[in-house]
Amino acid sequence: MQNTFAARQRVTALYIHVPFCLHKCHYCDFYSIPFEDASLQQWHQGILKEIKLSYIAAVNGAFYTSPLHTIYYGGGTPSLVPPSLLSEQLGLISNTFGIRTDAEITLEANPGLKDISSLRALGINRLSFGLQSTSDHLLRVLGRRTTADACIKDVLRAEKAGIDRIAVDLMIGLPGQTLADLRETLSLVTKLPIGHISYYSLTIAAGTPFALRYGDRPDLLPTEELEREMYDLVLYSLENAGIFPYEISNASRRGEESRHNLVYWQADSYLGLGPAAHSYLGGVRRGNIASLFKWLERVNSLYLTASNITDKSERQSECFFPGTAEEIVDEVAARKETVLLGLRLLSGVSSRNFRKRHCAELTQEFAEQISKLQSRGLLQPEADSIRLTRLGLDLANQVFLEFI
Repeated sequence: MQNTFAARQRVTALYIHVPFCLHKCHYCDFYSIPFEDASLQQWHQGILKEIKLSYIAAVNGAFYTSPLHTIYYGGGTPSLVPPSLLSEQLGLISNTFGIRTDAEITLEANPGLKDISSLRALGINRLSFGLQSTSDHLLRVLGRRTTADACIKDVLRAEKAGIDRIAVDLMIGLPGQTLADLRETLSLVTKLPIGHISYYSLTIAAGTPFALRYGDRPDLLPTEELEREMYDLVLYSLENAGIFPYEISNASRRGEESRHNLVYWQADSYLGLGPAAHSYLGGVRRGNIASLFKWLERVNSLYLTASNITDKSERQSECFFPGTAEEIVDEVAARKETVLLGLRLLSGVSSRNFRKRHCAELTQEFAEQISKLQSRGLLQPEADSIRLTRLGLDLANQVFLEFI
């Protein structure tokens, strides 16, 4: 275990990757596979075993635990998982790591949820819908087999079922998208009982249908200038509706920020389960293989080994992680991460928090970078923090490069 602040933290955030989709969208490069009942059951049993393996690792000192503050089911399409399986998983998590009574439990969903009331009864109190746009034409371009109307109906049903917090994802920079399209989408979603909106620019990822279609045809996509206008329109429209940007691509009503995602942006530790999931534990970043069956093979092998060990002194915590150690984050790297991730937040990086985490002064540690970026108008030092300027938000990647 490293001796950084994050390595000494008690892990209170859990991510579970659900790799199933009914259909893969044309732009998506997240790990997902076609939905099948047999594969779903195998995944479920693998998750139960990985929970137990992670708990063994924690008991043996690989990382410190505390009752979970956040649980996040991402994917894929987590809403395809029946409530009965979610119930069994959450029950085991509660019996091992523990779940706080006020925990934020998020489930990503596509329109067409069948039993929202059952989800609420399990303790799931936050639903995040992949809306992307209210233009059915643009949804077809994206390869999404749903409609805006279906999502709107689910949002209203979720509110009626007592889901405390409802979020949606939007996309900008889409092929053929206009400011009028985006304005219509923003006008509609800000009238719904939605407390959190994520807005992402389209990224053309290698290996996707969009890469084949648009990879060498940038003329078919909105210009950089138009995309900036779209971003400005999002910020302006959301602020006017009382939904305030708090991160480069996220805005919320007061108190409805994503508590789980804040863990990532604050460079805190977290546990990830499932194929393609990542963890940051004990100062080590680990990644599970992006293959359901190879992940299962690894989990089953480790579980068999752990079950056959009767002498506790023989148990070595490092042996019980299915994921491969990808990076050991030492103090030098940890300081950079605090800044790189913290600058994504519109509040910026707190000097006081930096001092608490690293026993060093932010403005001294990165004096050269801060001065350079301030002179370019990209960074704004304040009394106890540094943050991106409005121009810095547009050119954030240039800022981040200075801290790598």
